[in-house]
Amino acid sequence: FFFFFFFQAEDGIRDAQESRGLGDVYKRQVLEQFNWKMMSKEILVAEDDKFCQMMLTGILKSSGAVATMTEDGDKCVKAFKASPQKFKLILMDICMPVMDGYKAAEAIRKIDPKITIIGLSGDNDEKTVAAAKKAGMTKIIQKPLKKAEIQAIIKET
Repeated sequence: FFFFFFFQAEDGIRDAQESRGLGDVYKRQVLEQFNWKMMSKEILVAEDDKFCQMMLTGILKSSGAVATMTEDGDKCVKAFKASPQKFKLILMDICMPVMDGYKAAEAIRKIDPKITIIGLSGDNDEKTVAAAKKAGMTKIIQKPLKKAEIQAIIKET
């Protein structure tokens, strides 16, 4: 017979498998795709592009984080205002309909001046970066998004 058990380790989950019959075999394996440090981090995402939404959802889910997706700045502000303590991080597209990322960041900063707001943009010129900082964004990252960069930001918060 086989039995499995899991234990929490600093670098993730380890699973040990014990097999009887052919001798005792102990197998330990780090499951890289699941990280306890990211588990239970709820991230608010404001992104109007459906492809980017799917991509971000996949990255966040594979990182063990939970995403609340909104498609414009106004809905993002309303979601944050309803439960500001729920979110650890906000990923905010800059160019969106109804309310852009700059205005949404300013509104969110009035509610919580300490929340991390990461701007997402296809433009990374000095003007865009300066406008993002002025609006209250913590940092801006360039599209196309990179999984490792998003995961590093999640770990930092």
